[in-house]
Amino acid sequence: MEADATGPKRESGMEGTNERPLNELTTSGTVVGHKTRSSGGFNRLLHPVVRFETHEGGTVEFESRTGSNTPPRVAEDVTVVYDPLRPEEARLTLGSTIRFRPQTFVIVGALALGIVAFFFLAFLVMILLVLL
Repeated sequence: MEADATGPKRESGMEGTNERPLNELTTSGTVVGHKTRSSGGFNRLLHPVVRFETHEGGTVEFESRTGSNTPPRVAEDVTVVYDPLRPEEARLTLGSTIRFRPQTFVIVGALALGIVAFFFLAFLVMILLVLL
């Protein structure tokens, strides 16, 4: 472990990975809005703006660095991870950032079923043509 001159001790583990403070805390926050950011071209991602209370009682509001097409909704509770010495650099857990819509699973499942049915029927037709 190395002592960081600007903050808490940090693990210096594997090279090429982000060093993380040893004393990160987890709390609940609330989405208070979204900021739209362009990720190049026509892609626009929504970055949740989250407000949470630190364990010391202070209130912090931050914009998530991770955007999504299906972010958590305004007023939804999310899980926040933060360094008590730098709470303004908080981040959301992956499960709080990305939301899956049930309709997406239905559409993907229907497409997969359709593809399997197509190949199955094509296989049956080939077998019938060989036998006749």
